[in-house]
Amino acid sequence: MLATLSNSFNERNTHVNAQTQTIRAFVNALFVDKFDINLLEKGLGKENFFGKRIKIYACDLVYVFFEVEKKFSISLEKDVQDPSFYTLDGLTEIIGNRLVE
Repeated sequence: MLATLSNSFNERNTHVNAQTQTIRAFVNALFVDKFDINLLEKGLGKENFFGKRIKIYACDLVYVFFEVEKKFSISLEKDVQDPSFYTLDGLTEIIGNRLVE
């Protein structure tokens, strides 16, 4: 029984990791296409989108916001005030959480 539970946990964990990578890749592709910034290649996952290293404008993030909502069929309206919304890592986690609701 313990082995079955362990296998079930590992399968779920693998799914979550694959989902996280899919989300990160999608958001990164938006940044590459729209702003010519590859967040993953530059190691900017924890950097604030409005900070010195990324430097996008709030109106630019609106584009990302709507594209993410459309792609994943989720609402992010209540998450905009969360400071983690403004980093790739944080936004990825928020999207993942919305997908399991």
